Amino acid sequence: MNHTIIITTVGTSMFTNYKGGSAYQKSWEKIKKQPYKEWDAFEEDIEQVQTDIEKWVQFSCAELQTLENLQKRYTSGVQTYLVTSDTIAGHLAGEILEKLLPSRNIIVQELKKINDFDVLSKDKFKIRRGFDNYVKYLIQTYAEGFNISGGYKAIIPITTLIASLKNNSLFYNFEDSEMLIEIPPFPYDWKIERFQKFEEFFKEIESEGGLSIDSIPYKTFLDSIPLQEDQKLLQTLTLIEDDLIIESEIGRIYRKAYENEKEVEIIKTKISPENKQVSLANHHSKDLLSQFWDKIKKSPYVNACVCSIKYQSKSTKLISRIYANGEIDIVLHRTLKGYKSDAGYAMKIKTTGRDIRETKKIADILEEEYDK
Repeated sequence: MNHTIIITTVGTSMFTNYKGGSAYQKSWEKIKKQPYKEWDAFEEDIEQVQTDIEKWVQFSCAELQTLENLQKRYTSGVQTYLVTSDTIAGHLAGEILEKLLPSRNIIVQELKKINDFDVLSKDKFKIRRGFDNYVKYLIQTYAEGFNISGGYKAIIPITTLIASLKNNSLFYNFEDSEMLIEIPPFPYDWKIERFQKFEEFFKEIESEGGLSIDSIPYKTFLDSIPLQEDQKLLQTLTLIEDDLIIESEIGRIYRKAYENEKEVEIIKTKISPENKQVSLANHHSKDLLSQFWDKIKKSPYVNACVCSIKYQSKSTKLISRIYANGEIDIVLHRTLKGYKSDAGYAMKIKTTGRDIRETKKIADILEEEYDK
């Protein structure tokens, strides 16, 4: 793949770094602790803050510094997912970065607001739901590293565990430093496959909202795992609240990782190659792209050619970008046999991928089959 894919947790340091005038400070004080659901009620203040930040010539935030340093390290390019809290300030920061990053040649794959993700909330159940949603998103989203320079510091331990489970590195910059710091994954085998014997039990916990420590299902399950190592793992994956066995945060991460590790199943199209739709711009690259389309349309995982896309002369890979909706950007690069003198023409195709993991697997198959 051409671009290195990074998940970036977005914080609000850009707003506190900016020393604006009284109008800015007044609006910032109003919105800084507000949940996202109050967005419409603070539109004027949001506009004031956003306008001032976007005019700021010396714009600075830790998330941006880290991404720019990653861009220097991975010269083929960086794509990022911007993950924000369920707050006005957090999501506004994400929107500002989403607008800014393309000008720094960093592709934004998605701006994702995590529902209920607000550690300032006084509702402990909302906080738990938010953490659950955060964990689920990080585990299910394909990435090759985590930019943790921004966002709630309270989530760093959980993010570290998830990165380690996915064998990804963590990256961050100190606000006043140019140095990119990398924390590689722990050299530890999590043995996620061990969760298989716990799978049905945890489904029952989830469906019931917890199991009584005196219940027959709980006692029966304990009898089914006589090994001490399994019982110790169960203690780590669960906790007891009000005499109920419930899933712990580690248990949630472990379960999501187990579900994620299951074989990705990709589906084949029912459309025959001759009936697959193709839409290419009517210019001098059309014949070359059509020739390659005639090859790749034979793949059982390709549904259609969506359109011609921007010329990419520096590309050295067939796949330049993948999308969660199953689309893939294809580039006729200079090392592709027969296209050296016409390298850079590109098109977007639609595959049978239903999420980013399936689309990545299909992209790998297409590269293996057609990048020759």
